[in-house]
Amino acid sequence: MEFYRWLQNNDYIQFVAQSPSIWGFPFVLVLHTVGLALLVGTNAIVDLRVLGAGGKIPLPSLLRTSRIMWIGFAISAASGTVLFLTDPDHRLMQRVFFIKLGLIALALIVTYLIRPVLRREPAASSGRTPAWAKLLAVSSLLLWAGAICFARLMALS
Repeated sequence: MEFYRWLQNNDYIQFVAQSPSIWGFPFVLVLHTVGLALLVGTNAIVDLRVLGAGGKIPLPSLLRTSRIMWIGFAISAASGTVLFLTDPDHRLMQRVFFIKLGLIALALIVTYLIRPVLRREPAASSGRTPAWAKLLAVSSLLLWAGAICFARLMALS
């Protein structure tokens, strides 16, 4: 608990929370948004390809998006932690905060589960992407959309 209070009272966190400077809260919020765009954007590209969009793009070539996705996740997690620490007592009382975190956790699990389909080109064997992979892709899109919606709801409450 002392570590938590130390983090909350850290000079940088106080600057972000209280400074009118653009380099405070607005900058961290922009970083969070950029990280989220990289994370969700690369996942959306993969999900849409698994669902059949961009059929000429070989699925294995999308494995390279993993690096971009994890960079986005790191940026989003770090900036999200800073945003959380600017008002943790309020965030911990928000049900939407925990729903958002749950949706993100589920979306990351789905992202992990869908990666094996990228390692092989379905067209080489059956000509079609397996139904389970399509179900995971739709689930991923819905989970990320839900996480974004609940993040917006956090700002309203």
